[in-house]
Amino acid sequence: MNMNSKLLKHAPALLLIGAFAAAAHAQVPNPTATDRFPQDQGPSTIRNGIPVYKIQVVSRDIPAINYFHRSGSTRIGFAGTPLLPLAKGAATVESNKGQISINAHFEGLKPANGFGVQYLTYVLWAITPEGQSQALGEVLPTGGGDKCDIKVTTNLQAFALIVTAEPYFDVSLPSELVVM
Repeated sequence: MNMNSKLLKHAPALLLIGAFAAAAHAQVPNPTATDRFPQDQGPSTIRNGIPVYKIQVVSRDIPAINYFHRSGSTRIGFAGTPLLPLAKGAATVESNKGQISINAHFEGLKPANGFGVQYLTYVLWAITPEGQSQALGEVLPTGGGDKCDIKVTTNLQAFALIVTAEPYFDVSLPSELVVM
């Protein structure tokens, strides 16, 4: 038996080993991955062989304003949460026939991916007193990098306004990362 016939005899096994080696080598970790906001934190403790997880529930209250019967415009202030303490903003809310218009200006917005690589943008939300949410629009810092102006309308009458960090602008529910 010559060398070529020996190689041909073992060719399927060599190809399989080569494919596994290539696949293992291809799984290079993402260089932008961060452990700052880990997705799976694992159990806090294990008791009697059962993992025990600790969950910290944080509740916040925000006043909702009924704009339907207001005349003129109402000025609303935004303050940064502990996630983005230097952020601030203001909005002018005006009741028109059939809709409420909102003109908002925000400052101090840092890139959303600072909260994790999955967060790419900010979204302005209207939250009703019943807890229903409506995405009003994407908040994109422009010009000076950390400033943004946004003009939107809604058919809601009573609501509060918040800004959250989101993975993309067309989300249906606000994330837990409320920044203003």
